[in-house]
Amino acid sequence: MINVEYLDVFGYVIETELAIYVFDYTKGQLPSKYLLSKKPLYFFVSRDDVKHYSSSILSYRKPIFMHEEIKTSPQDDVFKIANGDTLFLGKTKVNVLQVSRQGLAFIIKEPNLSIFYAGDLNHKLWRPLGVEKEDLNTEILLSQFLERIEPYKPIDVALASVNPNISMNYDATARRIIQSLEPRYFFPMDFEDKPSRISNFIKWGDSVSSVKIFQPLYANHAFENIEVVK
Repeated sequence: MINVEYLDVFGYVIETELAIYVFDYTKGQLPSKYLLSKKPLYFFVSRDDVKHYSSSILSYRKPIFMHEEIKTSPQDDVFKIANGDTLFLGKTKVNVLQVSRQGLAFIIKEPNLSIFYAGDLNHKLWRPLGVEKEDLNTEILLSQFLERIEPYKPIDVALASVNPNISMNYDATARRIIQSLEPRYFFPMDFEDKPSRISNFIKWGDSVSSVKIFQPLYANHAFENIEVVK
Protein backbone atom coordinates (compact mmCIF):
# COMPACT_ATOMS: atom_id res chain seq x y z
CA MET A 1 0.00 0.00 0.00
CA ILE A 2 1.09 3.58 -0.64
CA ASN A 3 -0.27 6.98 0.31
CA VAL A 4 -0.09 9.91 -2.11
CA GLU A 5 -0.79 13.52 -1.17
CA TYR A 6 -1.01 16.49 -3.50
CA LEU A 7 0.55 19.56 -1.88
CA ASP A 8 0.40 22.29 -4.51
CA VAL A 9 1.54 23.02 -8.09
CA PHE A 10 4.22 20.33 -8.70
CA GLY A 11 4.38 19.30 -5.07
CA TYR A 12 3.53 15.74 -4.08
CA VAL A 13 4.31 13.37 -1.22
CA ILE A 14 4.45 9.62 -1.81
CA GLU A 15 4.67 7.42 1.26
CA THR A 16 5.62 3.79 0.69
CA GLU A 17 6.39 0.97 3.07
CA LEU A 18 10.08 1.89 2.93
CA ALA A 19 10.25 5.69 2.76
CA ILE A 20 8.60 9.07 2.19
CA TYR A 21 9.42 11.00 -0.98
CA VAL A 22 8.61 14.70 -1.28
CA PHE A 23 8.77 16.14 -4.79
CA ASP A 24 9.10 19.83 -5.73
CA TYR A 25 7.51 21.15 -2.55
CA THR A 26 7.28 24.95 -2.66
CA LYS A 27 4.15 25.95 -0.79
CA GLY A 28 1.10 24.60 0.96
CA GLN A 29 1.25 22.56 4.13
CA LEU A 30 3.64 19.68 4.60
CA PRO A 31 1.84 17.61 7.25
CA SER A 32 3.89 16.92 10.35
CA LYS A 33 3.04 13.21 10.24
CA TYR A 34 5.60 12.79 7.46
CA LEU A 35 8.30 14.67 9.33
CA LEU A 36 7.64 12.72 12.54
CA SER A 37 7.52 9.34 10.82
CA LYS A 38 10.20 6.77 11.59
CA LYS A 39 10.60 6.19 7.87
CA PRO A 40 13.36 8.07 6.06
CA LEU A 41 12.13 11.18 4.27
CA TYR A 42 13.78 12.55 1.13
CA PHE A 43 13.20 15.82 -0.72
CA PHE A 44 13.65 15.90 -4.51
CA VAL A 45 13.91 19.16 -6.47
CA SER A 46 13.71 18.85 -10.25
CA ARG A 47 14.73 22.38 -11.32
CA ASP A 48 15.65 25.90 -10.27
CA ASP A 49 12.28 27.61 -10.57
CA VAL A 50 9.75 29.02 -8.10
CA LYS A 51 7.27 26.34 -9.12
CA HIS A 52 9.74 23.62 -8.17
CA TYR A 53 12.05 24.92 -5.47
CA SER A 54 11.77 26.89 -2.24
CA SER A 55 14.69 27.29 0.13
CA SER A 56 12.23 26.69 2.98
CA ILE A 57 12.82 22.94 2.63
CA LEU A 58 16.33 23.46 4.03
CA SER A 59 14.81 24.13 7.44
CA TYR A 60 13.48 20.58 7.73
CA ARG A 61 17.01 19.15 7.91
CA LYS A 62 16.16 16.11 5.85
CA PRO A 63 18.17 14.75 2.91
CA ILE A 64 17.63 16.97 -0.15
CA PHE A 65 18.52 15.96 -3.70
CA MET A 66 18.35 18.94 -6.02
CA HIS A 67 19.25 19.98 -9.54
CA GLU A 68 22.93 20.88 -9.73
CA GLU A 69 22.16 24.35 -11.14
CA ILE A 70 20.31 25.49 -8.01
CA LYS A 71 22.47 27.96 -6.13
CA THR A 72 22.97 27.23 -2.45
CA SER A 73 25.46 28.34 0.16
CA PRO A 74 28.36 26.09 1.27
CA GLN A 75 26.62 25.74 4.63
CA ASP A 76 23.53 24.13 3.11
CA ASP A 77 23.51 20.38 3.53
CA VAL A 78 22.23 19.25 0.13
CA PHE A 79 23.13 16.75 -2.57
CA LYS A 80 23.47 18.20 -6.08
CA ILE A 81 22.33 15.83 -8.84
CA ALA A 82 22.45 15.81 -12.64
CA ASN A 83 21.37 13.84 -15.68
CA GLY A 84 22.57 10.24 -15.54
CA ASP A 85 23.13 10.10 -11.79
CA THR A 86 22.07 7.02 -9.86
CA LEU A 87 21.24 7.23 -6.16
CA PHE A 88 21.10 4.30 -3.76
CA LEU A 89 18.93 4.91 -0.71
CA GLY A 90 18.85 1.67 1.24
CA LYS A 91 16.82 -0.76 -0.84
CA THR A 92 15.75 2.04 -3.18
CA LYS A 93 17.43 3.01 -6.45
CA VAL A 94 16.82 6.43 -8.01
CA ASN A 95 17.70 7.22 -11.62
CA VAL A 96 17.99 10.87 -12.61
CA LEU A 97 17.12 11.89 -16.18
CA GLN A 98 17.17 15.20 -18.04
CA VAL A 99 13.77 16.29 -19.43
CA SER A 100 14.58 19.87 -20.48
CA ARG A 101 17.53 22.22 -20.40
CA GLN A 102 16.71 23.16 -16.82
CA GLY A 103 14.68 20.21 -15.53
CA LEU A 104 15.12 16.67 -14.26
CA ALA A 105 12.89 13.63 -13.89
CA PHE A 106 13.19 10.85 -11.32
CA ILE A 107 12.58 7.12 -11.57
CA ILE A 108 12.37 5.57 -8.11
CA LYS A 109 12.63 1.82 -7.90
CA GLU A 110 11.83 -0.08 -4.72
CA PRO A 111 11.77 -3.90 -4.68
CA ASN A 112 7.99 -3.95 -5.27
CA LEU A 113 7.24 -0.44 -6.54
CA SER A 114 8.29 1.96 -9.28
CA ILE A 115 7.56 5.71 -9.44
CA PHE A 116 8.11 8.08 -12.36
CA TYR A 117 8.12 11.78 -11.47
CA ALA A 118 8.26 13.63 -14.79
CA GLY A 119 9.04 17.13 -13.53
CA ASP A 120 8.37 19.74 -16.22
CA LEU A 121 8.35 17.26 -19.11
CA ASN A 122 5.16 18.79 -20.52
CA HIS A 123 7.11 21.91 -21.49
CA LYS A 124 8.71 19.92 -24.29
CA LEU A 125 5.43 20.29 -26.16
CA TRP A 126 5.11 24.04 -25.59
CA ARG A 127 2.90 25.56 -28.25
CA PRO A 128 1.34 29.04 -28.03
CA LEU A 129 -2.41 29.25 -28.36
CA GLY A 130 -3.47 29.65 -31.98
CA VAL A 131 -0.51 27.80 -33.45
CA GLU A 132 -1.84 24.83 -35.40
CA LYS A 133 1.32 22.97 -36.46
CA GLU A 134 3.14 20.79 -33.95
CA ASP A 135 6.88 21.19 -33.71
CA LEU A 136 8.18 17.87 -35.04
CA ASN A 137 11.45 18.26 -33.16
CA THR A 138 9.70 18.28 -29.80
CA GLU A 139 7.71 15.19 -30.79
CA ILE A 140 10.94 13.40 -31.67
CA LEU A 141 12.58 14.46 -28.42
CA LEU A 142 9.62 13.21 -26.41
CA SER A 143 9.63 9.86 -28.22
CA GLN A 144 13.36 9.49 -27.61
CA PHE A 145 12.94 10.32 -23.93
CA LEU A 146 10.13 7.81 -23.43
CA GLU A 147 12.24 5.17 -25.17
CA ARG A 148 14.92 5.79 -22.54
CA ILE A 149 12.40 4.92 -19.84
CA GLU A 150 11.26 1.67 -21.47
CA PRO A 151 13.91 -0.40 -19.63
CA TYR A 152 12.48 0.80 -16.30
CA LYS A 153 9.02 -0.61 -16.93
CA PRO A 154 6.72 -1.61 -15.41
CA ILE A 155 5.86 1.78 -13.89
CA ASP A 156 3.36 1.71 -11.05
CA VAL A 157 2.90 5.43 -10.40
CA ALA A 158 3.48 8.31 -12.82
CA LEU A 159 3.18 12.03 -12.11
CA ALA A 160 3.28 14.63 -14.89
CA SER A 161 2.19 18.15 -15.83
CA VAL A 162 -1.21 18.82 -17.38
CA ASN A 163 -1.11 22.63 -17.31
CA PRO A 164 -4.07 23.90 -19.41
CA ASN A 165 -2.26 27.22 -19.98
CA ILE A 166 0.53 25.63 -22.00
CA SER A 167 -1.30 24.96 -25.25
CA MET A 168 -4.40 23.49 -26.81
CA ASN A 169 -2.70 20.11 -26.44
CA TYR A 170 -1.92 20.64 -22.76
CA ASP A 171 -2.37 16.94 -21.96
CA ALA A 172 -0.53 15.52 -25.00
CA THR A 173 2.56 14.55 -23.01
CA ALA A 174 0.52 13.01 -20.18
CA ARG A 175 -1.39 10.92 -22.71
CA ARG A 176 1.85 9.78 -24.33
CA ILE A 177 3.25 8.80 -20.94
CA ILE A 178 0.17 6.72 -20.19
CA GLN A 179 0.13 5.10 -23.63
CA SER A 180 3.85 4.37 -23.76
CA LEU A 181 4.73 3.54 -20.16
CA GLU A 182 1.36 2.10 -19.09
CA PRO A 183 1.50 3.18 -15.44
CA ARG A 184 -1.09 1.67 -13.14
CA TYR A 185 -1.80 5.04 -11.53
CA PHE A 186 -1.39 8.59 -12.78
CA PHE A 187 -1.40 11.87 -10.84
CA PRO A 188 -1.62 15.24 -12.65
CA MET A 189 0.46 18.26 -11.65
CA ASP A 190 0.57 21.99 -12.39
CA PHE A 191 -3.10 22.34 -13.30
CA GLU A 192 -3.33 25.85 -11.82
CA ASP A 193 -5.51 24.61 -8.92
CA LYS A 194 -8.48 24.51 -11.28
CA PRO A 195 -9.37 20.82 -11.65
CA SER A 196 -12.31 21.57 -13.94
CA ARG A 197 -9.92 22.85 -16.62
CA ILE A 198 -8.43 19.38 -17.11
CA SER A 199 -11.79 17.59 -17.24
CA ASN A 200 -11.22 16.48 -20.85
CA PHE A 201 -8.04 14.71 -19.81
CA ILE A 202 -9.78 13.02 -16.89
CA LYS A 203 -12.59 11.85 -19.19
CA TRP A 204 -10.05 10.50 -21.64
CA GLY A 205 -8.33 8.62 -18.81
CA ASP A 206 -11.63 6.99 -17.85
CA SER A 207 -11.61 5.30 -21.26
CA VAL A 208 -8.14 3.77 -20.76
CA SER A 209 -8.57 0.53 -18.87
CA SER A 210 -4.87 0.13 -18.02
CA VAL A 211 -4.64 3.23 -15.82
CA LYS A 212 -6.47 4.91 -12.96
CA ILE A 213 -6.12 8.69 -12.90
CA PHE A 214 -6.45 10.43 -9.56
CA GLN A 215 -7.63 14.04 -9.68
CA PRO A 216 -6.64 16.26 -6.74
CA LEU A 217 -9.37 18.79 -6.00
CA TYR A 218 -7.57 20.94 -3.44
CA ALA A 219 -4.23 21.42 -1.66
CA ASN A 220 -3.37 18.52 0.64
CA HIS A 221 -5.82 16.22 -1.09
CA ALA A 222 -4.67 12.80 0.13
CA PHE A 223 -5.21 9.42 -1.51
CA GLU A 224 -4.62 6.64 0.96
CA ASN A 225 -4.10 2.87 0.88
CA ILE A 226 -3.47 2.54 -2.84
CA GLU A 227 -2.78 -1.07 -3.74
CA VAL A 228 0.53 -1.66 -5.52
CA VAL A 229 1.29 -5.32 -4.90
CA LYS A 230 1.81 -7.11 -8.22
